Amino acid sequence: MIRLKIFGMGVVVLSLALMVLSYYHYTESTRQILEQVDRRLLDGATALRFAAGDALHDQRLQPDDPALAEQSRRASHCLTHLCRDLQLRSLATLIRRDGSVYLTASSLSDQELISGEFVNYFKVPGQFSDRMLASFADGRPHYFAVDQPPAHHRMLVLPCRTAHDFSYLAVATMDAFVVDRALAESLNRALMECLVLLLVCVPVALVFVWPLSRQLFTDELTGLGNRLCLKRDLLRCRFPQLTLVNIDGFKDINNFYGGRIGDKLLMRVGDYLCKLVPSQTRIYRISGDEYALLCDASPRCVSVEYLMERINEQ
Repeated sequence: MIRLKIFGMGVVVLSLALMVLSYYHYTESTRQILEQVDRRLLDGATALRFAAGDALHDQRLQPDDPALAEQSRRASHCLTHLCRDLQLRSLATLIRRDGSVYLTASSLSDQELISGEFVNYFKVPGQFSDRMLASFADGRPHYFAVDQPPAHHRMLVLPCRTAHDFSYLAVATMDAFVVDRALAESLNRALMECLVLLLVCVPVALVFVWPLSRQLFTDELTGLGNRLCLKRDLLRCRFPQLTLVNIDGFKDINNFYGGRIGDKLLMRVGDYLCKLVPSQTRIYRISGDEYALLCDASPRCVSVEYLMERINEQ
């Protein structure tokens, strides 16, 4: 029973260690996925700036200028191709004018491309105005997780400044389902790894923990049961019959011939006892030259007197 408890504890400890390892792997994988997503957004915003952003915004934009509106349309077509190449949801540029934020160019939807009718020059972006103003104020890039139906995506707002000191925002977004799908795949991999490791830990525990539990109740020199094993078996016997045997003069033998001969003598005595006593009697080495013989009192158990006579005859 004790051996099974030790084996069970070993399996539990090993399982917990593997679960912690799997959870750590999952968190690291999640962090790497989010870093890759943010890197793609940053690449998209940077490409937007050099492809069309600086060229359009390196001047003072006016809402009623047809030439600027046409330049915005060409920039929108450029952002559309760029958005598809980078597999992003959308790319856009915005400016701040009189405390408000306006859209100046953006990638187009399939419907807008087919119809050719769209107006995204000096268009108010709506629900993102407060966040845009915050990005204008501190001049630092900001990542947002937008989860307001029908919008579900991750956004990067990158403040930019042109050669003639005009400022604008480059905005890149990616659909949330792309991120969620990658995170779900990472979670599934972590769960599968944890399951495989848990299945592996049982035979591993059998190989390493079970032999250790056996050594706990075995005398290393003779291979007989030790004192701990005797205590365990005494609790299991209903009517224990215990006999203690020692070697007369063993200390003198050990001192005169040395420890090596003494160890051989202990092993030989253990072998003799195993041959002399019946199979129902268990033998233990409980200390230096002391042995114990244990038998549960029954008609099959040989009397102590008989055992001592046989031992002394040898």
